[in-house]
Amino acid sequence: MLRSLWLLSTVLAAEALASSGTIEAREAFELVLPDGGSSGTTALSFLLPLPGEDRAIVSDFDVGFVPVGNGYSFAIIKLGGPDAGVVLQHGIPSPFLGDPTLLFRVNESGTTNLWIRTDYQELGRLESDQVVMWPNVSPGPQFIGGEWQTVSQDGFLRISQENSEGISLIGVDSTGGGFRQVLVASRDGGVNRSLTPPGTDRYYATASTTPADVDTGDWYSPPSLQVGTLPVYLGASRSAVFSIGERLQIISPSADFPGAFVLLELSPTGASDKGTFVVSVDGGICGDIGCAAYMNAVAVQEPFPGYPQGALMITNYRVDPPYEFLQVVLVAWEDVATYFGLEVAAGPLPVGRFGGIPDGGPFRNGVPPGGEGNKDPGPGVGGPGIPMGPGIRTGGTASCATALAEPSALLGGLVGLFLLARRRHGRNGSVRGV
Repeated sequence: MLRSLWLLSTVLAAEALASSGTIEAREAFELVLPDGGSSGTTALSFLLPLPGEDRAIVSDFDVGFVPVGNGYSFAIIKLGGPDAGVVLQHGIPSPFLGDPTLLFRVNESGTTNLWIRTDYQELGRLESDQVVMWPNVSPGPQFIGGEWQTVSQDGFLRISQENSEGISLIGVDSTGGGFRQVLVASRDGGVNRSLTPPGTDRYYATASTTPADVDTGDWYSPPSLQVGTLPVYLGASRSAVFSIGERLQIISPSADFPGAFVLLELSPTGASDKGTFVVSVDGGICGDIGCAAYMNAVAVQEPFPGYPQGALMITNYRVDPPYEFLQVVLVAWEDVATYFGLEVAAGPLPVGRFGGIPDGGPFRNGVPPGGEGNKDPGPGVGGPGIPMGPGIRTGGTASCATALAEPSALLGGLVGLFLLARRRHGRNGSVRGV
């Protein structure tokens, strides 16, 4: 049975290479342990680049240090260059229970600070030697792993995610009240995934199916418009999203060829599949189902040293042959753009601020719970008027059958369960010594 699976993956890898382009990575590396060695085949719990810098935050556990504080702490590593993977700082205590999922900047009274959000619905500000927890985050909307973070056109931090009624837009209460829904856009027949390019109010909503129809519109001006269909299931944790104005360029694992990526482009007038490609590291590529299930694509859009147009970062990547495990692979974004003939526009992304949540929300399709007569936008909203949520076109529903029909989603779920078990085990004392 195992030999049959190996043969199948080998055939699929050959097909992927034959039908896809090859883009060579600029560099690939593993994190460096205290004794100067590497961590072998250890999959990273997380790796979050610091915006515009050649540094990233990782778990102390993943670089061989015994966690401090509550048994969970952070390290900062060098991202790229001759010292790639070297630990620059470690032992930053974490108050979190969950793993960090996003590292982002927030404008707080004219000062730009770094903040972390976790998969346990937690927020904290990253300081030089600690993380300061944001109070009173719960209760609030529950994150389900399908959310995307952005900045609205009027400069507020927003999170979009699928909702039992369609899609929803979530903000962070500037008074310390945690996450609050701002808008809910209903969609007859099921849930959607939604993406909003930073600095705009443009949304793209896709059904949680494969293939998936794409709707687009403005969060505040219904109705929506169907602009195309995507061939893959968009997973927030495995897709790299780059933005240019109101357009999005998305790198997602191919549903047809393990180890290959598909490049998708969304615009107000269309959704297009630009083609597939594989990433080569010294002539080797990821070429089997196991490797494809572990790897994650991350967009590092802002320029940082050595990457003037940003980079596509792939974590937990294995090269076959020679079956070498690489925790971090960096592909220059201009190499991807040149191959596909894309426009590049590297530069700092908008920095949002907390707040901008009107009283009486969330508003559903433009109608506040108190009725259409309520015109008070509430405190913290830049300008008059009530947020208008779009009505999303009817489409298919998501179900267990949908998940089973999508191999990459199923594999990703199984791998996620494995990593979660590993993470909790590590926190309970099974950690490598210094």
